[in-house]
Amino acid sequence: MGPADWTTSKTYCTPTYIEMQRANCLLELGDPRTAVAMFEAELRALPPVYRNDQGVYLSRLARAYAVSGEPEQAAAAADRALSIAIDTESARAMAELSAADKALRRWHTVSEVAVFTGRLKLMSGTAPSRPATG
Repeated sequence: MGPADWTTSKTYCTPTYIEMQRANCLLELGDPRTAVAMFEAELRALPPVYRNDQGVYLSRLARAYAVSGEPEQAAAAADRALSIAIDTESARAMAELSAADKALRRWHTVSEVAVFTGRLKLMSGTAPSRPATG
């Protein structure tokens, strides 16, 4: 790693980035409620210039809410993340949204979840095709 690489790596490795990674680890380790609180706090601190990262972290927040048993909050975060992912064309955010979608499947009858799922399918090109008429 040369000096230029060190400078580049330091610019994204901020305290907010580290806390987001901690929140993700807590989610993976089975503490979604603490992860939710951390994601929420750090998203408020995330500078607007990190819009792509905002989509990724909102997606992870959505999954944390879903795992915590809060489908409406999960769908709201996922829907915001989806709008950002579409705007930024972020494959990483879309991958995280796929994980959130899987975590939300048990609540497919909750209206907010159904709306998000429909938007995600439409935007990812996996919407069911309609039968031909005529």
